[in-house]
Amino acid sequence: MPPETREECMDMLSSVLDDVAESSSIRVSCYIIILTWRPTPAWWHMKAIDTWKEPNRQIASMSFKSTIIKYTSDRRFKWLDMIIPIMKPAPASGASMSS
Repeated sequence: MPPETREECMDMLSSVLDDVAESSSIRVSCYIIILTWRPTPAWWHMKAIDTWKEPNRQIASMSFKSTIIKYTSDRRFKWLDMIIPIMKPAPASGASMSS
């Protein structure tokens, strides 16, 4: 895929992911697709900050957990050690997302 097409697709998927009015299942699907396309460190940084304002518990939890999984499973992603401290930790089961 040409880089400009990939960037355009990433932008479209990111806009759906960021739309809190969109259904959780659609947003999760966008997130999974984005992860398979190896997002940039800048994207990860933006998503880390977004965990603090994400009203959907499922999306916030998935964002945190997928980052931790990437960090611990692939040595190429050790730069995520700068991203993880920025993230709001995944809520415990039964906990609310209020800050």
